[in-house]
Amino acid sequence: MHINGIDVSGLMRIKRINRRLAPTIENLVFDVPGRHGMYHIRNQLKQRRIDIDFDIIGTSTADRIEKAHALAGILASQNDLTIILPDEPQKMYIGSLSGDTDLEEIMHLARGTISFICSDPYALDVSTQSASFGTSSLLTVSNTGTAETYPVFEITFNAPTTFFEIRNHSSIYPATGTPRAIMLGSAASDFEQTPVDPMTLLIHDTMGSTSGWQAGVSVDGGIITGQMASDGQRFYASDFGSGSEWHGPALRRVLSTPVQDFLLQARIKLNNLVGQSGRVEIYLFDVNDRAVGKIALKDNSSRAQLNTFEARAGELTGGTYFVAEKGDTPGVWNNFDGILELERNGNRWRAYIAKVRPDGTHYARRTRFFTDTQGLYAAQVSSVQVHIAVGANYEPCDMSIDELRFYRINQVQQTTQVPYIAYQGDVIQVDCGLNRVLLNGRPSNHIVALENHFFALEKGQNLLELFPKGITSNVQVTWRRRWV
Repeated sequence: MHINGIDVSGLMRIKRINRRLAPTIENLVFDVPGRHGMYHIRNQLKQRRIDIDFDIIGTSTADRIEKAHALAGILASQNDLTIILPDEPQKMYIGSLSGDTDLEEIMHLARGTISFICSDPYALDVSTQSASFGTSSLLTVSNTGTAETYPVFEITFNAPTTFFEIRNHSSIYPATGTPRAIMLGSAASDFEQTPVDPMTLLIHDTMGSTSGWQAGVSVDGGIITGQMASDGQRFYASDFGSGSEWHGPALRRVLSTPVQDFLLQARIKLNNLVGQSGRVEIYLFDVNDRAVGKIALKDNSSRAQLNTFEARAGELTGGTYFVAEKGDTPGVWNNFDGILELERNGNRWRAYIAKVRPDGTHYARRTRFFTDTQGLYAAQVSSVQVHIAVGANYEPCDMSIDELRFYRINQVQQTTQVPYIAYQGDVIQVDCGLNRVLLNGRPSNHIVALENHFFALEKGQNLLELFPKGITSNVQVTWRRRWV
């Protein structure tokens, strides 16, 4: 038997496995006053119970006791366990240890029974199945399990689109007879609406060269000194200079025209250790070189390892820090490799931070909003400044800025325009089991249509169809079979 991937056969010998034919079934019925009997609505699967009789055999009493402690350490978890039984090596159950675990101990032998309660009533395939649409908009998927299962779709686009749809012609709404469908965005009317870009990309710098950047203007609580350099893939401080406060290089880029509503995105790294300090900051300035806003990640304590995220509207004096925190768990943003964002749309500001995994998905996320009800921080943005610094005489953290994007947010006319939801090269992942949509790795439920249905793959054959035609280069579907 394997528990959470650990083979426990060296700690216990299974004598008998007791499991029921099916999970506990609850009959949902509706009682109508004045009528005989009841109306049956449906059956609902509840939990599944698995009992295992086992022996622990040691070479001595002490060895048997040590094996029992080791087994208890694996089983007595506060979280669910993955359980693979020896007579079903291709199936796994999700459950946890429940009830008493009494042992009958005789010298080097102990006998007992353990019970697992599986809140998920289904047995799951240990591996996933997959299929691809290829160049076709139709795909037949065969679900050979004995229960429906929820797929994950990964869509790579080769053209801009305002909407995307996947229909399952084998999963039908009983009331209307129409297929269930995943629906993202909104289709533009051929004669009354025009597809538009919700944002215009003004700066996209992969930080391959400092060419095109000018000397920095000013920084908070410190001085601009030293030298910013590029190794062809990132900006880093080749020389921090010297100073008794924050000190380090800064460069800025001037926009061709000032921007009112904007989105700033920066991919940065800040690897911090105890005894080091450092900060990575991106400033936005108006035409008079006054700060419009700022986002930053910093470790300002040499005695601890603790990155802090900051976002501010306005200047250092008189501005509003609407984010200044260390995350749900202090240290969650340590050794940071991820995204910082600052957005202003009308009078609403938004700040976002996330680490990014190698597969592109975002985690350790935080989003914060601030509404400038008095219109104090409404100046247009004329330039973007990047800054990397160290505090006083401390050893600097390993820091870099790997990519920077700056967008102008366009105001979409709802009646005559429809915004694009994806562009060439974008990847959308739709997880029907988690009811989740990721666009290039980040949660993007704002593109989910009201008519959307995160459907399941029915038992047997499922005919899937994509809309619109010809806008994808690859659509992959993966699923894990389930058995009652």
